[in-house]
Amino acid sequence: MANTNYFFMKATTYLVFILALCGTSVLKAQSIASSQQLAVADHIFIDSANRQHSLREFKGKYVYLDIWASWCYPCRKEYPLLEAMAGKLDTTKIKVIGISLDKTSWRWKGALTGVGMKGTQWCVTDTLFEHQLQINSIPRFILIDPAGKVQVRDMTRPSNPATLKTLQNLTFKKS
Repeated sequence: MANTNYFFMKATTYLVFILALCGTSVLKAQSIASSQQLAVADHIFIDSANRQHSLREFKGKYVYLDIWASWCYPCRKEYPLLEAMAGKLDTTKIKVIGISLDKTSWRWKGALTGVGMKGTQWCVTDTLFEHQLQINSIPRFILIDPAGKVQVRDMTRPSNPATLKTLQNLTFKKS
């Protein structure tokens, strides 16, 4: 009987400890999520002419972000599909933006011309953006809502036929 009580007390203590950790983790995740929403909209990117931009330029529109790098073969393989998909979207309601994680602008600019990338292409040269969105692999696709908040942090790729349908449904006017 004494062994059973000891085991029960020990198990209860561990359970309370685990629940406390989970509660703290959930609150921390919520706090990180709200700070990410601000950071994503305010983060500064550069274009190929070295002009600065932010996602605030597209407030009121959905933004489908393509996170890529010049050295990433799967990223470059997705690009033609991304370009074809972008041509089928209502650009008054959704914007497709490529964000390169290349650390040097010459690699990024070389990929832009080498692959013939069109549309809005920006580069981020620091790692803050990657850390805030917990980007640990690419290609990564992120959906930003019209308020500038991350709606889907790991969106499907352009090679997935469901992606086009999902994006078109977001911008379809409901009567």
